[in-house]
Amino acid sequence: MKRKATLLLFILLALAGSGFANKILVKGYVKTGSAAVNHHAVNISTDSGSCHISHYVYTDSLGFYSDTLSCTTDIKSVVVSTADCNGTILSVTKLPTPNNYVEANFSICQAPVTPTNCKADYYFSVDSAHRKVAFGSSTSNTAAGDSIIKRSWDFGDGKSEENSFGPAHEYAQPGVYTVCFSIKTLKGCESRVCKEIRIPKPAESNKRDTLIVRGYVKNNTGGVKNRNVYISTDSSACTLKHQRTTDTSGYYADTLFCTSFIKSVKAQTENCDGKFIVIDKSRSTNSNVIEINFELCKPETVVHCVAAFKSEHINRVKMSFDSHASTTATGDSVINRKWSFGDAAYDTLNHINTTHEYAKPGTYTVCLQIKTVKGCESSYCTTIKIEDSIIRKDTLIVRGYVKNSNGGVKSRNVYISTDSSACTLKHQRTTDTSGYYADTLICTSYIKSVKAQTENCDGKFIVMDKSRSTNSNVIEINFELCKPETVVHCVAAFKGEHINRVKMSFDSHASTNATGDSVINRKWSFGDAAYDTLNHINTTHEYAKPGVYNVCLQIKTAKGCESSYCTTIKIEDSIIRKDTLIVRGYVKNSNGGVKSSNVYISTDSSACTLKHQRTTDTSGYYADTLICTSFIKSVKAQTENCDGKYIIIEKGRTTTSNVIEINFSLCIPPPPVTCHADFRVTPDSNSNKIKFNSNISSTLAGDSIIARRWEFGDGKIELNAVEISHDYPNAGIYIVCLTIKTAKGCESKECKQIKIERPEIRCIAQFTAERDGANKINFDSHLSFTSQGDSINQRKWFFGDGLQIITGNQVKIAKEYSRPGIYTACLYIKTAKNCEAKFCLPVSIQDTIRNSTNDEKIKIVSLYPSPAVTQLTVVVWSANDNVQAELGVFDVYGNKKSTSSRLLQKGDNIVVIPVSGLIAGPYVLKVTTPVGVKSRQFYKF
Repeated sequence: MKRKATLLLFILLALAGSGFANKILVKGYVKTGSAAVNHHAVNISTDSGSCHISHYVYTDSLGFYSDTLSCTTDIKSVVVSTADCNGTILSVTKLPTPNNYVEANFSICQAPVTPTNCKADYYFSVDSAHRKVAFGSSTSNTAAGDSIIKRSWDFGDGKSEENSFGPAHEYAQPGVYTVCFSIKTLKGCESRVCKEIRIPKPAESNKRDTLIVRGYVKNNTGGVKNRNVYISTDSSACTLKHQRTTDTSGYYADTLFCTSFIKSVKAQTENCDGKFIVIDKSRSTNSNVIEINFELCKPETVVHCVAAFKSEHINRVKMSFDSHASTTATGDSVINRKWSFGDAAYDTLNHINTTHEYAKPGTYTVCLQIKTVKGCESSYCTTIKIEDSIIRKDTLIVRGYVKNSNGGVKSRNVYISTDSSACTLKHQRTTDTSGYYADTLICTSYIKSVKAQTENCDGKFIVMDKSRSTNSNVIEINFELCKPETVVHCVAAFKGEHINRVKMSFDSHASTNATGDSVINRKWSFGDAAYDTLNHINTTHEYAKPGVYNVCLQIKTAKGCESSYCTTIKIEDSIIRKDTLIVRGYVKNSNGGVKSSNVYISTDSSACTLKHQRTTDTSGYYADTLICTSFIKSVKAQTENCDGKYIIIEKGRTTTSNVIEINFSLCIPPPPVTCHADFRVTPDSNSNKIKFNSNISSTLAGDSIIARRWEFGDGKIELNAVEISHDYPNAGIYIVCLTIKTAKGCESKECKQIKIERPEIRCIAQFTAERDGANKINFDSHLSFTSQGDSINQRKWFFGDGLQIITGNQVKIAKEYSRPGIYTACLYIKTAKNCEAKFCLPVSIQDTIRNSTNDEKIKIVSLYPSPAVTQLTVVVWSANDNVQAELGVFDVYGNKKSTSSRLLQKGDNIVVIPVSGLIAGPYVLKVTTPVGVKSRQFYKF
């Protein structure tokens, strides 16, 4: 099946055109009706061949989002998905347009209404003889027009089940169990009910045969925890199928009950390669215990990564962040970075370095989340402080680039200093992937000049002094380096072949080294604790027993280059009587071996049909082993020439050899014409215009740019301008692209993201509700606020009893309810700049005697700080010891955002609740206990 899939992939690749691109712009919007949805998460992913990308981006204030996907192979399709306000995932798959972009727009539902009433209930019947209980949930009910979409069962013995109307559950031991049943409806209502169920001991007349099955699951590092073991016995008189899980030491145990004698059992568990180990074992007549142990292979090493970053002030309110301190495991790399700046702003564009400007002073929690190619994820957070007053210090920005004849030099240290009696600074900065660096010097006196230096490719330092002009706070210092010498490279490689069933030969001629260098040391490791350290180019080894072995070769050259290569081999337990043929050779052109070239090998006859694909190594060599039940007379091999056509060679086999050698000589592909589009972005602080300059674009010597195309990301396009200014009328994030074409036919495209900021109009409705008598509530909305320069000019009050709506602009208002109950009071506000907001709060009007009793048993003493930034500290007072409490955080629509449980003791109890994951806005803390329920409002900043 694997061979057929490989052939199909080859045919598809041969037929496919070149209509895909390896760089795609993805954009669109998220709206609800005609209104934009701000800061809404959108997932963008692609999975094609060797390219696996998954990004999260967030919509801006106008509901728009954009992202650029880059890959080493063509991106054939893009999947874009987001959640509506009910949590349902909306997903679309798009093909790139000829202009290399994808647009996906979403219209999601309005915010959910307040959930309706529902009630969870269930009934049950107990089968005492078999310790089984049958459950039913048809007695649960919901409000008219609503329906149950989720059912959760907790059987009280550590087992649970989802979405079953009436499950049947078997208990391992007699006892009293508390079984809880929870429901959730389509309109968001949730309910839970718990009942006690007694499982009696079986009567003497119902005694059954009992068998204990136990053992361990281990690998060569010790016990394997949380591994499922499946135990079964199948006969006409007794059919049992159980699942048990190993503990932290790798041990498991199970008890089987049957009405007849259990003769044998079968146990199985998954090995680390995904296959199952199955063991059958018979029982002795004088024991009721069977022990079955499992020995697994060693699992692969866990990939580790650690997120880390440094922060630095650019000015009073602007910060720079650098994540170069993040680390990954060897052979892994970071593919996704997400910055959270603590003020509801994010950077999801995978920036290694980023900057952020804060709107107002305060203490902020800044977080970085990273994800690597091998799936490792890590996060790191720290707090920064933005001062309220300007620190009187002279500020100077030093920036520039380090280049050689190949272009920008990345990861080059630049040392920046200023030395005087009033100001002594010494900084080190490192160039980015384009060779650019930047530094900010802050001093109590005027900085007149700076000195910058970096190491040349010959090991000597280039030192540059530069004075500052009186009308600028920027000094630019650029370095031009000589071209570094070629790095000495070497690559270890070898091929292995069976001599017989247990003896292998290994050949390291495929290893390579740089010109003028040579291998002086080879060390072979055969995977069974045996070694060959005598620098053998070819070696043989005989294995004592069958198994899978990891064979490694380490090489060292005269110039100190070191490399290693490992692969696994399999020694079979018995000789498989099949005809064997080795096909090998090379693919070369006049420049030497051609690496990573696919060679397709096939043999087609009535008795033996094989189709294989092999890829050449770094020296252009390939090898393949064909195994068949009959004699293989001939093979056909083919590979793609540099003109796109295939070279096909058929070759017959001699009766005296099991090797066929087929070599390919290709033409030389024409040298590529190289050019690179690039441009600088300069904002105009006195207008809405952005200035773009393309004079840093480059071509090969003797070539020149003959055409330029500017795409500004707002639908506007300009042609053939080296330098151009563009006016953006609206705030937002735009992708600006420059495409160049040269006289020799080279084309290049470069895109950059720019952010156009405008003052955002914001408003938030808030109010407090305080009791003034048995049924009277005083409402106060003075905590509602708007953006600077705006004001509230309309307030509309709804009290939840359907009797009265107050319009106008009343900040405070008193409401007297006619009877006890729980009401949802809401406030709508509208500002002079047409910003609208809504806030709702449950209000409880209860019987005076019952309120008095509840108030004496539970109450919220205080919660702080409010607004909360990263955590909320709550003081809850209890009149009794050991009171079980649930602390839930709800948004203004009644949606639960988080929950935690706490056993309250008599007196004050301090509980800390994390809130860093909440977006800015008002919330309600609800404390629910068997003796009373209390709620308080707080605000997340």
